[in-house]
Amino acid sequence: MGIFAEHPVHEALRKIYTTELIHRSRALNLSESAGWQRLLHYDPFLGRTKSEAREKAPKTFFNSERGLTDARAELEATIEALFLDTALPEPARCRFPAREIFLIEKLQIDTTKLPAVNCVAYNDWLKHVDAESVSIVFASFFMGNASSMFGHTFLRFHGRRNIPLLDSAFNYAANPTTENALLYAYLGMTGGFPGTFSMHPYYQKINEYNDLESRDLWEYRLNLSAAETRYLLAHLWELSNAYFPYFYLDENCSYQLLTVLETVRPDKSLTSRFAVYVAPSDTLRTLEANGFFAPQTAYRASIYTRLTTFYHDLNAEEKESFHNQRKSRHIPPAMGASEARVADTLIEYYRFKNEYSPETWPKEDTEHYKALLKARAGFNDGGEHEKLVGATEVQNPLRGMQTMQAWAGGIYSNEQYGIVIGLRPALRELQDVSVGYPQWSQIQLMSGYVSLYPSQHAASVIRLEEVHVVDIYSLAPWEAAIRKFSYRLRTGAYQHFELDAGTNAQRLSWDSLAAGGITLLPFRNIGVFAMAQAEAQVSGIWSETARLTLGGIAGFKATWSPFIATLVYGEYARAMISQTGDNFFVTIKQNFAILKSTAMETDCRFAIYDSRFSPRCSLYAKIYF
Repeated sequence: MGIFAEHPVHEALRKIYTTELIHRSRALNLSESAGWQRLLHYDPFLGRTKSEAREKAPKTFFNSERGLTDARAELEATIEALFLDTALPEPARCRFPAREIFLIEKLQIDTTKLPAVNCVAYNDWLKHVDAESVSIVFASFFMGNASSMFGHTFLRFHGRRNIPLLDSAFNYAANPTTENALLYAYLGMTGGFPGTFSMHPYYQKINEYNDLESRDLWEYRLNLSAAETRYLLAHLWELSNAYFPYFYLDENCSYQLLTVLETVRPDKSLTSRFAVYVAPSDTLRTLEANGFFAPQTAYRASIYTRLTTFYHDLNAEEKESFHNQRKSRHIPPAMGASEARVADTLIEYYRFKNEYSPETWPKEDTEHYKALLKARAGFNDGGEHEKLVGATEVQNPLRGMQTMQAWAGGIYSNEQYGIVIGLRPALRELQDVSVGYPQWSQIQLMSGYVSLYPSQHAASVIRLEEVHVVDIYSLAPWEAAIRKFSYRLRTGAYQHFELDAGTNAQRLSWDSLAAGGITLLPFRNIGVFAMAQAEAQVSGIWSETARLTLGGIAGFKATWSPFIATLVYGEYARAMISQTGDNFFVTIKQNFAILKSTAMETDCRFAIYDSRFSPRCSLYAKIYF
């Protein structure tokens, strides 16, 4: 057996053996197997195979010059490389450990015939990661950044050292090449940025998401065996030499994590249902449905969640004490249960206010913060306050409804009764129930609905009622002395009266709206908001084709229970260009969740156009899938 390591003709003998293995792979049609296709990230689109991966430098990810599009050529070139490419410092066996594992198993390779190598870098890396198990981590929805509004997922490898903060996190993200907002949006939608996997200490991801962006972290343990975990790491090592065109809607962070996990269990098809867009919360449900999750789930609340949770636990007297101490920098002379609750809230307030960067804090904040920590350390309440920020099933993103939605029902408009049918690919509306989702936000992309009105004189009339290209609400409540900005952005096509026609005729107008203001919480689950807004409208319906309005919007959102929510708001708009009439709208929406995948909803809109009153009401069933 040692002849291949010592005899002068060992390379020639390995060439003979590789020829035998290549013939064996052809007989097995191994290059067409799911395992090989997943390992090289081949995507058979319209019958033409092409890898989604791109190599950073020649011969670093593909062994064959045709490897990008030819699975068989790449497999055969890889077999040859494993046996014949022994160039230092990284021979092929060190660069492609996952492919070696795959080929050894499928071709029953005699490993004694492989060339002896010393993979210093790879082995040191494995020793550093020292993984015992793996979790997929979901960072909650973040409305402060367009690329994070859907949430984010990454992998955490739990080390045997049992030091959680030093565990390894693997993240897939775009590497932007511009700071121009419009160009960033265009390139992010069209695959113009390279996406890469990177490894970080877990504490860095906690600092980034938990502390700086105030996003809760949910950890779902994967039930991978030790061999599967090793194979996953081997594949991630190979991907360090590759990048992928990053598409914000579909081939994003969560999609690529699914493709990586597909290599571990190639019999599972995790990405097949995601043709148009991939929402991170939906990929969690896909992994659960395909048996990837172990029972363990962990939750790490963000600083903002901790602050608001502690604040809402205070009674009226304690809230007054919180505000007084915040202004006066006072330390209570004695620390009891009530004083401890106030101190806990103030500690989180300073951490959030200063973005958890103590070196940049104002001096007075630092001194008060340290004094509070010292005083708080002298009182042991048994961790009662900490129990408030534990995970609940209502918050768990895995328990929320799926993001795609279709609905159908009845509509009354313009003294006619009809049928309404709609579709919303992503993500949720403000009045949707809040299980698994933040209750103060809305993200609609490419949604819309049509109505069908039976006519007594002709064929039924089908009308396009609305198309939302994007419709975003971010209601950021003012609470615990934190003042955030609420906003709404919307663009799409909407029905309006033909104001000069003197009839009830309506036509579509392309409208783009921006609004900003504040949200208050008179009660914890009732938010009252008011915003100034401006809207640009383009249509032949307006006398000057283009129309600009200024006005405002005010209303409230109430979450009566995890399954019942109400949204009421009024809008006022005065035209500054084109028709000068005042428009006023009142909208009332009521959502009742019946099952996890079904809800009933009423939607009434009362509009006044230049003293002309028009009601429109719908009752329909929503199906989430």
